[in-house]
Amino acid sequence: CVAAPCAAYPYLAPEADLGGENGYDGKAADMWAVGVTFLDAARGLHVAQRVLLGGGDSPGPRWADRVRDALRREGFFHELLEKAVPEAKKWRPWLHAVLPGLLSLDARDRITAVELEPTVVIAPSA
Repeated sequence: CVAAPCAAYPYLAPEADLGGENGYDGKAADMWAVGVTFLDAARGLHVAQRVLLGGGDSPGPRWADRVRDALRREGFFHELLEKAVPEAKKWRPWLHAVLPGLLSLDARDRITAVELEPTVVIAPSA
């Protein structure tokens, strides 16, 4: 998925569906997918599909617009992480710090794997 989009919704970065004006950056799109994976881990399986895409198997023709609207909503990440599964509650501070960078609407602003790596800890403090 480095040269052209090839992912399932909601793991497909919004710019891939819209053919982003700055071209497709596979590494940035992969970081979007990492963010969606973390979100699903914190909230439960397929929450990203329900929250970002409105549920269902097919995102529909305006899915990228729905994703943008959700991410631009004030308090979006706080609201999501307040409903984290019990096992993920200790990860909330870290998720609050990294999810906005991973799920940035502008691929150029997404954090990279190199930037993410030093923030990852095996066992966060309670």
